[in-house]
Amino acid sequence: MKKHLFISLFLIISFTGSAQWTNDPSVNTWVAGSDHFRTYPQISAGPSGSFYVSNWESVSDTNVYYNFWLQLLDGEGNRVWGDDWIRISDNPSRSWISGYDLTTDSAGNAIIAFEDMRGGTGFSHVFLYAYNASGNPVWDSGGIQADTGSFMSYSPTLAVTAKGNILVAWNAIYNENPSQEWGIRIMKYSPAGQPLWPGALAWNEPDTTNMFATIIPVAEDDFILVWQRKFESGVGIGYEWFTYLYAQRFDSAGHPVWPQIVPVCDHGDSAYVMPEFMIISTAKDENDGVYVSWFDDRYKTMYCNIYAQHVDINGNVGWIKNGVPVSPENWGYDRVEPHMVFDPPGQSLYLLWEEYRPQGIYLSFGLCGQKMSAAGELKWGDLGKIFEDFEMDSIFYINDLRLTPYHDLLFQYEQEYDSIVGPDTLRFDQLFISRVDTSGAFLWTPGRTLMAATNGTKFYPELSAYSNGIYVTTWAENRDSPFYPYGDIYAQNIGLNGKLGPMSIPSQAGKEGSVMISPNPSGSSAWLVFKNKPSGTVRIRIFNSIGQEIYSGTESPVQGSNLVRLDASGMKTGFYYVEVSLEGRVETVKWVVVI
Repeated sequence: MKKHLFISLFLIISFTGSAQWTNDPSVNTWVAGSDHFRTYPQISAGPSGSFYVSNWESVSDTNVYYNFWLQLLDGEGNRVWGDDWIRISDNPSRSWISGYDLTTDSAGNAIIAFEDMRGGTGFSHVFLYAYNASGNPVWDSGGIQADTGSFMSYSPTLAVTAKGNILVAWNAIYNENPSQEWGIRIMKYSPAGQPLWPGALAWNEPDTTNMFATIIPVAEDDFILVWQRKFESGVGIGYEWFTYLYAQRFDSAGHPVWPQIVPVCDHGDSAYVMPEFMIISTAKDENDGVYVSWFDDRYKTMYCNIYAQHVDINGNVGWIKNGVPVSPENWGYDRVEPHMVFDPPGQSLYLLWEEYRPQGIYLSFGLCGQKMSAAGELKWGDLGKIFEDFEMDSIFYINDLRLTPYHDLLFQYEQEYDSIVGPDTLRFDQLFISRVDTSGAFLWTPGRTLMAATNGTKFYPELSAYSNGIYVTTWAENRDSPFYPYGDIYAQNIGLNGKLGPMSIPSQAGKEGSVMISPNPSGSSAWLVFKNKPSGTVRIRIFNSIGQEIYSGTESPVQGSNLVRLDASGMKTGFYYVEVSLEGRVETVKWVVVI
């Protein structure tokens, strides 16, 4: 099998101000703050190695009025739009009980979906916004209202199809019809913001509660919807919620494709999980099917386990009914918060979760993981791998799991601990990130990198996709006042070598068509540098010392100077040949890698 070498194109853009990334985890990059608290940041990779960052700002003590802000960071951590963020909305909102979503469309625009209560009706509705990298609205600056009617809408989620169309799904409370009180609505828009359906698709059934949908784009313009269905049992003291998981595929017009909805998990009334604790993770397979993972307490032991299921392109459930346990069901171990990715070339599914184990009368806390084959077989043994050993004085919370361009794993997590501040003992946390190979072995020494070391509580950490040789994480933190919730917004970058801070960018190539690699010899990364005229694409191929091709791909450069980051952290020491086809010519450069 060929080694997959990931190459990212960095377009040379002129920005003012010095680089903002720091290699000091006790400093990090300050992104935003105000007299009011900032919270709930999200991040999405933008064009040319940039990153969109959004957040809410509370402007009233009643938690009803929020400003919604958007900023663009360049690849060096500079705020492209200056210190003044773009205020997307200042409408009243129930945002304190509802999430929002940020993504990037195929044109590199930021797409945002959240709810507000404009108009004085008391009903929350979902609005969508689109902004380009220049900070200008692509659609109506007041937003596009995705829903109408006398019902409450909240917790929208976004997805972009391969065709470039935008899907949004949200929860709806149908006050006018008690028998269909809770449901899901879905709407579809073109890249220009034009509605592609006559109205939102209402996905609800009588006497059921359908909610918290996940959208998985498949094929060119279809999608799979995975959602939760909840029932009240009325058994015993009070009511219990039984949570089932279902899936359905829809075509580009919003019509169901599979003859019936597919039960991912409907374990009868033993699938008991309170709604706020049902966390699922999804990953698309290579044939337009979907993997789903979740945790539940199906035996009512007060201990949860992680399960996974596969639904193929035709809606067939591929594994055992109600899911394969990723580790033996043990009444003494509590496993929650699954995160999952699928690696098509390796035909492997990877899962990470938080695990709690009894230790005498106390609990100890750790982070564990499992590798599964496409057939649902456990590959890291019954108990999986332990990535953070069990401790009683710390709690670990996993934030994000990513499949790197080299088909290994990167995961970010928090370690919560006690800290003495004056006469008080407070709970603080630090942010860490690790990279492991397909066998579960750590690739960095030490095995984890400290990303944020300050005494403060980190709220809503989120890790970006890989872009321009780095990942970037954002979070809210009460760094200056540990007694005050939330606080300012911070960010930190990290490379695939586990290093924080600025990256060294080489001088630009001299004449048009000339190609160079800098530095050369290089360590785990280097830059391919060339100047280009405005014509066509550039084809890049890389060969090892015996002439075997290990990478072939194309890039769409701009006129003038271009940088392509070559990441060699998954390669061996030796020499390689980089062949670049541009301007009707082919140039080959020898690249020496020393790992």
